[in-house]
Amino acid sequence: MLKYQVVLLERDDVELKTTAIVNPAMFLSTENPTEKLEHDCLLTIEQVYSSRPDLTDEPLKDPDLELFTDGSSFVQEGRRMAGYAVVTTDKELESGTLPANTSAQKAELVALKQALRMAEGKRVNIQTDSKYSFGVIHTHGAIWKERGLLSAQGSPIRHKEEVLQLLQDVQKPKEVAVMHCKAHQFGQTVIDWQIKLQRRLQDKVSLH
Repeated sequence: MLKYQVVLLERDDVELKTTAIVNPAMFLSTENPTEKLEHDCLLTIEQVYSSRPDLTDEPLKDPDLELFTDGSSFVQEGRRMAGYAVVTTDKELESGTLPANTSAQKAELVALKQALRMAEGKRVNIQTDSKYSFGVIHTHGAIWKERGLLSAQGSPIRHKEEVLQLLQDVQKPKEVAVMHCKAHQFGQTVIDWQIKLQRRLQDKVSLH
């Protein structure tokens, strides 16, 4: 349901508010109860707003890969550091440092992009703890591209290059599901990769 909420809130002509005047149920009735639906609303939303028609936020059954992504930007002892990691439930597949001025949102996009590239030609489930990345790949990205990479207010979006690259890389897997999971709730078998990532970044930065 999260991606459908994102779709509604992104539209300029939609305002959410509480009202006691109109009963939403009245819009569900038709003159002929047996009449076939003209279209499937959820399917239409997915086809119009998703970065890929078959992209889902429900886990695929028996995937080839189960990946978890994390991006981080933080200050340690007065020094700003940033990096990303892509892991499975028991091992790290890739991690790296990013320029010190990289934001947490950009780092999360990089992590998700790398996971999609690793899954080229495969069926993959990807978990991210970033609502921003989740929103970009499921709804915002396609909307922004349609608008010419402009926000709802008409200003240029942030991280344009990463967003465009993500929209290309999401086409690489054979099948893909991207789910949002709250930070530090990836499951008992997954190490706290955010803490591990910070430690790895500290080690790498200290070498420079």
